Amino acid sequence: MSSPYESRFWTKTYNWKTPTTMRYPLTPAYYVLRDACVYQPDKAAIDFYGAKITFDELYLKVTRMANVLVEDGIKHGDRVGILLPNCPQFVISFWAILMAGGVIVNLNPLYTSDELEFAFKDSGLTGLVTYDPLVPLVKPLAEKLGISSVLVTSLA
Repeated sequence: MSSPYESRFWTKTYNWKTPTTMRYPLTPAYYVLRDACVYQPDKAAIDFYGAKITFDELYLKVTRMANVLVEDGIKHGDRVGILLPNCPQFVISFWAILMAGGVIVNLNPLYTSDELEFAFKDSGLTGLVTYDPLVPLVKPLAEKLGISSVLVTSLA
């Protein structure tokens, strides 16, 4: 007997014109952002409480941060945690980690010290992006676990 995924039972409800598979380009994920910049550079990519960031501005910020990550020692396949609330810095970090070749590890900023320690160990983090209120919680863990790259941002 096959698994539900293998049998793909949900495709029985599809319209006959709906494809059951999709082809994806074999390109880095951050090309999605790059392509958006080509087609709509001046369109708002982020609207955070009325503050807008265009696709061009976002791409510039992402590229700068990706360069910082690489200069800080992040290599292809390294796991980099994002310990941020929903904010523009999260979006920038997300795309920058992908551009630098890293693997994104989303972390909840409401985690306790024990929960963070488990997540850091379990995921094998080598880098972390967080914001200033969490530094007192994160700094001892990063030192203890040998997380070499910790980038700190501010929401202000």
